[in-house]
Amino acid sequence: MKGARSIVYPTRKSDAPLSAFSRSADGYIKVRLAHGVRGTVLLPDALFYKQSVWYYFLPSFFGPPLLAFGIPNEADGMQFHNARFSIDISAPHAIHAARIMIEIKSTDLCTKYRDDSQLYKCKIFHEESLVQNAAGKCRKIDDDFWISVFHHTTAEVAKLIKNSGHFRGSEWNIQGTRNLKNVCYPYFTTMPKIRDSEDLQRIAMSSNEKIDLLGTGYPPVRVTLKVYREKTENRTTSIRVRLPISIVSPAHLRLFDPDDQFEPSYYEVVQPEIVRVGLKPGTVLEFSGSRVLPVQEALKNFDYVICGNANSEVGLIAPYDEEETNEVLHFEKLENSDLFDFWQHHANTDQTSDRTPEPRMLSDKTE
Repeated sequence: MKGARSIVYPTRKSDAPLSAFSRSADGYIKVRLAHGVRGTVLLPDALFYKQSVWYYFLPSFFGPPLLAFGIPNEADGMQFHNARFSIDISAPHAIHAARIMIEIKSTDLCTKYRDDSQLYKCKIFHEESLVQNAAGKCRKIDDDFWISVFHHTTAEVAKLIKNSGHFRGSEWNIQGTRNLKNVCYPYFTTMPKIRDSEDLQRIAMSSNEKIDLLGTGYPPVRVTLKVYREKTENRTTSIRVRLPISIVSPAHLRLFDPDDQFEPSYYEVVQPEIVRVGLKPGTVLEFSGSRVLPVQEALKNFDYVICGNANSEVGLIAPYDEEETNEVLHFEKLENSDLFDFWQHHANTDQTSDRTPEPRMLSDKTE
């Protein structure tokens, strides 16, 4: 899988292993079931693995799942279902991502979160060291994982934030050009430090107010995107906090259709170094020490993510602008089911026509 190559924006890329994966490990994965006009897809939010301490991984890319139903268990003959899918993972600042394969079983469901996602035990198949490709460290507390992230600002503002004991939500969309009216986001990142202009671009900012995107097609779609103008001098001080993965808003996506019709489509996670928490306007995200203290009534979730098609200018821009678009994936709640049962009992059915999710409301566009 290869990402959207760009003149300025640092490319994340990975190469498929030349042989079968030689190593395996146990872990946990947070996933959700989502429906689009092209069909249903399994979305991986985050992966967790323990080697002395717990580490977390945020996908850069992922592929479609291969599902199998009614597999007999060798021990007792009881049947189970499973899913296998690929994920590309990389450490903060990294350009190279490692390809891994994930396997989950229907019998290994651990918990259901309020944001329509589910946590499964999983098997991780890999070649490279997992730890060197981790997004960061985390802690497992009951059935939730508290991930370490960073908020970067000036020394003066960092002091004010620490004294206040809370983060205010930003009204800016990811592109940093329009205000969101019905949600605000405290923005964090997996990067411990903002070192240079390339790091700014990894969090959708730029010293010259522009990042370049390259999509698919022939000739490939090219877009110069206006983003929030920033300089590294304003991001010199870091505030490290731990927050539960269950309150992290899912990232928007881009769909890539390879020119080779025999190659499967795959998905890119847009700006995977960005971690944000949705809040209702006027509320704040409190913290004590390094631990966030989320108030459930203040959290704001949406029932979809944008999934722009990378073969069009509109599709490349949509995940950044966040304006309501037809290129979306709707989340399935799975309150009384799991993803396997739902998939098996709703095969080849329309799951999008009657969906009317609350859209993100934005201010008018300005040039």
